[in-house]
Order: sequence, then C-alpha cells, then structure tokens
Amino acid sequence: MSHRRLTFVTTYDPTQSDLGGASWVDRALIGALDDSFDVNVHPICGGGPSSVPLEIRTSKSLMARTLLRMVSRREAYQVAKFRVSAEWTREVKKIQSLAMTLGPNDFVVTSQWPALLLLADAGVTSDLHIAHNVDTVISRSHDPALFRWMGNAGRMEAKERDILRKPKTVLAISGSDADRIESWGIPCKHLTIAPEEFNERTPLSTVIGFIGKATWPPNAQAIRLLVDEVLPKVREKLPSATVVLSGRNSETWSNAEGVTSLGRIDDLAEFYDAADLVVVPRMGESTGVSVKMLEAVTYGRPVVVPTTLARDAGLMSGAILADDVDGMVDVISDYLGKGSVNFGGAQTTSRESWGDAVKLSELEDYVALSSSQVDIEDHQ
Repeated sequence: MSHRRLTFVTTYDPTQSDLGGASWVDRALIGALDDSFDVNVHPICGGGPSSVPLEIRTSKSLMARTLLRMVSRREAYQVAKFRVSAEWTREVKKIQSLAMTLGPNDFVVTSQWPALLLLADAGVTSDLHIAHNVDTVISRSHDPALFRWMGNAGRMEAKERDILRKPKTVLAISGSDADRIESWGIPCKHLTIAPEEFNERTPLSTVIGFIGKATWPPNAQAIRLLVDEVLPKVREKLPSATVVLSGRNSETWSNAEGVTSLGRIDDLAEFYDAADLVVVPRMGESTGVSVKMLEAVTYGRPVVVPTTLARDAGLMSGAILADDVDGMVDVISDYLGKGSVNFGGAQTTSRESWGDAVKLSELEDYVALSSSQVDIEDHQ
C-alpha cells in the first residue's frame, strides 16, 4: 500500500533520547502517524558539527554574537540564538528546496519552536504545528536579569504570536498552552499525549527519581526544590530514602547528601529501573507539559506531581497529586514506606476541562482529514 509523504520537521533526531523529553514526544507523534504516512524526519539540531547549535551558553563567541543581534535587531533570544549561525541559513535553504519538491498529496508537520521559526524564515507554510511549550511563558518565568532588562519576554511574545498564525492548524500538548494560544486569537486545540493506561511496577526500595536536562531552567528549579527541600524532610520520616537524578548537568547535585546522578544515559530503562517513584516538583505557573511525568507512567512508575500539571497533560492515572512541598513529603513517605503497588494508581485526574481535545490515538485520522485539503501552492 502506498502512503502519502509526511515531512516531520523538529529540533533533533527523535532517537536521541539523551537530548531531552521532546524526543519522547516526537517518537510518540511519529508512532501515531507512520501507519498512514511515509514519515520523513528532518531534524534541525544535534546531528553533528554541521547542524544548527541548540545549546549556545557554553560558547562565548556564539553568546556574544547572539547578544549583539538582540541589541542591534531587537530580536528575542530564542530567535537570535538560531539566526546568528551560518548553519541556520543553510537549513533555511534546505527547507526552501524541500518545499519545491512537495506534491499536492504531501504534508508538512512542524514540532517545537525551532521548527516553527525555521519554516517562517524560509517562507514555507506547515500544514500542522505541534507546540510543545509557549516559550513566552518560559521567558517570563526564567529569563536571567539581563534578558528581563532587555524586555526579552515581550519580544518573544510578539514573535510567537506572529508566526503561530502561519501554520494551517495548531495543536498544543498542554491544555493551558492551547488556552493561551487561543487567547491570542489563534485557533488551537489541545493534543493529549498522556498514556491512557498505567501498569504499576512493584517498588523494591526507597529511591526517588527525577530525569531531565538540568540545562533547562524549569528542570534546574525542580531539582533544587527536590534536593534542598523535599528530600531532607522525607529522610526525617524515612531515613533510607535517596534521590537518583539523570540528565545533562544533573551531576551538579551528585555531592548532595543522599543524591546520586547517572548523568546522560543512552537507555532510559536504566533510570526507571533505579527509581521506585518519580517526582516532578514544578510549582507555580505551568510552563508546558512535563514529559518526564508521562514517560514515568509508561515505564510503570507512579509520579508525584501538582494537580495542575497532571490535569494540564490530561493524565488520568498513575499520578499521585500533591500541590506543595509538605504535601509531596507526605505522599512520598507514605508510598515508599508502605511499598504499596496500588497507591500510585489510585489517584486520577479528570480530562473534562479539555473535553474537546484531540487524543494521540486520534491524531492519524485528524491529520489525514486535514491533509485532504492540502494544495501545493500553500507550501510555497
């Protein structure tokens, strides 16, 4: 059977699980699409020395050029950091060349902010954009002082509002992000990618886990809260409790009492075999779906999260809800102390606030229906 061609433009190769939770999302999206489409993945970053650099903070040259561009062109950091590189210009030309080869039955999907920006710079329209975050919210919450002084969040919001209007259809994997985008006058639906079933694994010890790139500000903030506030209080009740971290730069906390870091790992099972329970202490305003929360559930590990975070993702089972540090300490101590195999699956959240959401299992049909109206001229 001949399938239609679908070009999936994203930040980096979805098989590279060590680069962040976004690759988990992309793998889920591609898996939901590849029965009906011949999916061709076009990664922008992380593919070697000739690819667009994603993390530039360790390069003084790139940071200096990015700051200069932010000053001279009044661009947001999340725009300037890409446009400053020669590799970005080459990627723009590649996308423009690709658009010339598209036929009337071909379909283009962009996943994550860099892909959306790339197609906008190339003057190419995507048929569907899948927003992993609203980057304006992350800027507002986590920009360093210099960026706040420069008004980076305002610049980012203006750019994000502008280019989110370019794709034919927009889906957001966070319910609150879908609402934010809708409030900007841009039609957007919530795409729920949360697992619909939870098969809990029996906890064998008292190990609390957190996985994620510590280079991403919301993750670094969550790790600090877990290590500095949650863990000491849990150990007062359950002295055997420890924390295992995994992800780039998580080694920063490896000398803290009761903390071990696996660093970057190639096999996610290594982390989920080591952890009995996953904790995601992201308090305050939602900065998008916690992918590690969803990932943990697929590996059979219950996850302690704030109520809003679980509801934002449409997670219906596998979540243990706690909305502050003391609440997290209580449920972690209770779960690990009892060694219960049912407690983690007992609490559920409701999807009723996202009642019109598109489920991951429905994505293939949703895209097929949308793609029936694709015209080659719309890509160019």
